[in-house]
This record gives sequence, C-alpha cells and structure tokens, in this order.
Amino acid sequence: MSDFLDNKSSILKEIKNPGDIKNMSERELLGLAENLREAIIETTSKNGGHLASNLGMIEATIALHRVFSSPHDSIIFDVGHQCYAHKLLTGRCESFDSLRSFGGISGFTSPDESEHDRFFAGHCGASLSAALGIAERNRMLGSDAFVVVVIGDASFSNGMVFEAMNNCIGRKLNLIILLNDNKMSISKTVGGLSSHLSKMRTSKHYFAFKHSVKRFLGRIPVVGERIRRHTRGAKDRIRRALIGDSIFECMGLDYLGPVDGNDIIKLESVLNEAKTKKQICVVHMITKKGKGYYPAEAEPERYHSVAPFDPAVGVLTKESKTFSSVFGDIMCECAERDEKLCAITAAMCVGTGLDNFINKYKDRFFDVGIEEEHAVAFAGGLGVSGMHPVFAVYSTFLQRTYDQIFHDVALQSSPVIFAIDRAGLVAGDGKTHQGLYDCSLLSSIPGMEIYSPDSYDEMKKVFENLFERGVMAAVRYPRGEEQSYDRSVYSYCEDGSFAAADYGVKKGSSADITVITYGRVSFEAAAAAVSFCNGNPGFSVRVIRLCRVYPADGRTLLPYVEGTRVLYLLEEGIKSGGIAEKITAAVLPLLSDMQDCERLPHVVIHAVENRFISHGSIESLYEECGFTSEQLVKRFEDAIFRISNLMN
Repeated sequence: MSDFLDNKSSILKEIKNPGDIKNMSERELLGLAENLREAIIETTSKNGGHLASNLGMIEATIALHRVFSSPHDSIIFDVGHQCYAHKLLTGRCESFDSLRSFGGISGFTSPDESEHDRFFAGHCGASLSAALGIAERNRMLGSDAFVVVVIGDASFSNGMVFEAMNNCIGRKLNLIILLNDNKMSISKTVGGLSSHLSKMRTSKHYFAFKHSVKRFLGRIPVVGERIRRHTRGAKDRIRRALIGDSIFECMGLDYLGPVDGNDIIKLESVLNEAKTKKQICVVHMITKKGKGYYPAEAEPERYHSVAPFDPAVGVLTKESKTFSSVFGDIMCECAERDEKLCAITAAMCVGTGLDNFINKYKDRFFDVGIEEEHAVAFAGGLGVSGMHPVFAVYSTFLQRTYDQIFHDVALQSSPVIFAIDRAGLVAGDGKTHQGLYDCSLLSSIPGMEIYSPDSYDEMKKVFENLFERGVMAAVRYPRGEEQSYDRSVYSYCEDGSFAAADYGVKKGSSADITVITYGRVSFEAAAAAVSFCNGNPGFSVRVIRLCRVYPADGRTLLPYVEGTRVLYLLEEGIKSGGIAEKITAAVLPLLSDMQDCERLPHVVIHAVENRFISHGSIESLYEECGFTSEQLVKRFEDAIFRISNLMN
C-alpha cells in the first residue's frame, strides 16, 4: 500500500465512497485536499502520468462530489487529464498506486473500472455531446439526476463542443457545464475563445466592484449574508455592463462565474445555485494548473505529462535524442533551404519537437489549438496555395481527421506531409492513445504514401525526399529513441523502399523464413532471427524491413520472397486493413503465377488483433502482443516445424 495511505493523519483512508465527504467540516476538506495532492504527486512521480492538470482540479473535484451524488448523478470528464482526484474519491484509493501500470487502473476515466466513470475519455471534445445524450435519457426516464461535464478551456475551442452547445439551446435538462479555465491546454491556449475567457477573468473594474460589495454586505449584521445571496441578479447586470455578455449567454445558455475553482466552499455555492436553474447552465471556474506543487505551478507545460521523477528535485530535462527531437531538427534544417516549408501543430508544439522551429521560423509556425480537423483542412489550403505544409500530430489524434484528409487534402492534390508521432504501441495512456490504426486508415486514402523509418538517418532521408518531391505523404515514428542493433547487415533495394538482411541464408538460396516488418518492432525481428538461427542450425531467416510501407510493390518484393517456406508478416499495428494484409494481397498472386500452388509459402500475419490494447509499459505491451524476440523465436519454430511435419 502507498505511503499516503500509511500516513496516520490521512483522511483518504477513511473514504470508501464519495458520499463520505459530504458531512466534512471546512478544516477536514482542506486536509483532504492536501491528502489528495500528496497521493497524486507520489503516484505520478513513480508511475508517470498527467500531473499539473490533476493538481489544479483537486478542490473542484471535492466540491463536485459534495454537491452531486455519483453515480446517481453523472460526472463526465472531457479528455480525462483531470480525473485522478475523482478516482481517489470513488473507491480506487487502495489501487491508485497501480495507475497506468499493466493490469492496474487507467490514467483516464474508464467504465471498465468503476460505475462512477460513465464514459471513456482520452480525446477532447466529445464530453458535452455524450453528456447531452445521458441527460436526455434521464429526462425520458423522469429521473432527477444531474449530469455535470467538466471541460477545460482549451477543449472548449474544439469544434465538436460548439456543435454540442448548438444543440443545448432551449433544452430543459439537468445538465451543468463546468468550464475549467486554467489558461492552458498542453501548451498555452490560443485563439479567439482564449482571448474572450481572458477578458472574462481579468476585468479589474468588475472584480473590484464585486469584492467591495461582498465586503460591505458581509459587515451588515444578521441580514448581510441573505442580501448578498439575493444580489446576484444585480451583479450579473453590472457584469454585463462592464464586460459584456459571455459567448455562452449570447448562445442562450445560463452563465455563472467566474468563480475560484480552488476554493471548495465558493465553488459549492455556485454549483448549488446552478442546480436551481431550469435549463442548461455554464459554470465558469478559474483554477491554477499545478496548484500546490511549486515546480508544476511555475512550469505547467513541462508538468502536464511526466515520466517518473523525484518530487524533491522535480522533472529534469533530458538531452537524449528522440524521434520527436530529430524531426524538429530536420524541420529547422529544411526550412532554412525551403522558404515555403511551414509547420502546423494542434497544441503539441513541444511534444512533437517543434519548439526550436517556432523560435526560428515564427511566421511559418501555426499552433491551431486542439482542433485537429481544422489543422488538416488548413494544411490543405496552404498546400494548394503553393506552400509546403507539415502537420505534426500524435497518431491517436490523427484518427479524428479522416474526412479532412480525404476531402481537403487528397481530393485537392494538396502536398501535405503528416508527421505522425507516437505511432505504434504507446506506454501508459492506454486504449484511447494507442497509435495502432494510422496505417489501416491512411492506406485507404487514394494517393497516400506511408513511411515508417526505423532510424534517425532513415527518417532524415525520407523527409528530405518528400520535401523535394512535393507529394502528399505520412511519416510515422514511435515515441522515444531509436533501437540500437546492427543495421550494417541490411542492404536497400534499388528504389530504397526497403532493406533486407540474411541470417544463415546460403548464397543463391531462398530463406526458410522470410519476415516482412517495419518500424520499431524491426529490432525484435532482427534479434529473433539471430536467436532462431543459433538455436536451429541449418535453418535460415531473411528479414525485410520496410521503409515505405504503402503502397506495397509486390514485384520489387518478389525476388526476396520467392522460394521461402514461411512468409511471416510482423506488424505493430491493427491487423484488419493493415499493411500485412495488403502485402499478402500484393505478393501471393505473383508467387502463384510463378510457381506451383503446392509450393506457396505458409503465410503468418502477426499483428494486433481487432481489439483495444490497454495501458502498461512498452515491454509489457510487447509481451501482451507476442512481439518480444523470445516470443517470436517460438513462433518461428512453430511455423517452420509445422510445415516440415506437413511435408513429411
């Protein structure tokens, strides 16, 4: 059990469900907030996770669970970066130290874990639509249950939120939108909505008036507090005169705030008032990202998502190369030669390695906020106007842009390059963040080229070639560093689309097993080939490592696979519609035209079956999927000896 529960003064260990905090005194609530803060810092420092955003939501989460009764009332978190305190208060305190670990609890809300998590969260923008659906069902059932949706100010700019708000107007539902305004997404928030909220939260005239009225009424004995409670209507009218209507009021929604979201009692009061409204209401609260842990308060962007660290020291900057940093270097080098090269990101400047690019080429850098669909169409417009746009995005977030890629890039013949970070399996974040689907999705787009470089050198050559050619393409690469193994044994084919290495293959002979793979898992394939040949003398393996994974050129591959006994396609991606299936479809007909059908190779497609992959370390996820070199050796042996037995 974690140290925060062993602490005798911990109030947390007494809480079995959120109802246990409803009768706590203000002093006990402050102690509870500190216990939650301690638990979150301790666990994220060991396991990694989203730290700054969760620290800022602690007091607000306490207020939510005192005003509402989960699971009767539903609390829906947008994205889920702010749900750790919610997990701790809803029966997961003793298992909280397993956060983001294989077999442990998720770093996001998950209905698989608890009835208090009503909806999976991982991508921004969907929460209000989902909440509206739940609230409408409550209305049909005649239920008095409330639905509260917690949305950060950065998520509010997502187009899906505005689509949902457009459908909120005039609906008499028990639905409260709690806007968590901390001035940050992952990077600093940008755009018109950010400016509007900034005006709402910083008007000195209004807040000076508001605080002076509160102080004056607070001094009146007996009736002062009652008068203060009944002056909100007048204060709202004065607020509108000084600041103007909020965007929410202009759309026809009730609006309360801004209120200090790090003050439990004040926020409770406003939430209780919101419950009395007869229609959907927006409560605008201001929170401090990283609250209570000075390093996270000072640098909330750095502490948004952290790897394990020492809380006493803080997060240290690592200087090691990664695919993301190398991509950033390539962009800067190429932008110096190409004045039309520009970069686009969706609130992921640092995460995608573009922090140096923005400093050097500010006029050609565009952070559009958490608006991936807009980013792709925007890139399409830049491309048809003669620019060379590159959209840097995580694989999981590219999923929501399929129609824009199809309609606004491919159909327009716009030369957009998609730099797809966090491709393949991703540690920690789990089901909502796995980068397993991009190849399957993108390979269905006419004209799309897909590359998956295995090394930094290969990555640089790919990008430089694409910039020179001016075509639509996707370059995908994993999080972290390149794998270290002997690449000198690989020889590239004539067009450079793949490289091949022979292990135990005699000159002029075919390999017993031919492995076709790409990306990070190529390391495991190479290690397995060496181990298999050492353990099974007389057998041979050829590993073909694709750099261009799509389109697959069956005729170029043909000489490398002809005569092989086992064709083993290894893919760190989804099986359905994936590259392995496409290569099989491209190569097998050519082989059948050349040789007797009885001599066709036994085909094994080893990819991620059609399921969602949970969270854990890369090592645990590789083992879960059978991708480790030890597991591959066993599969190679099973495949080759099965063929040998059939032949005998």
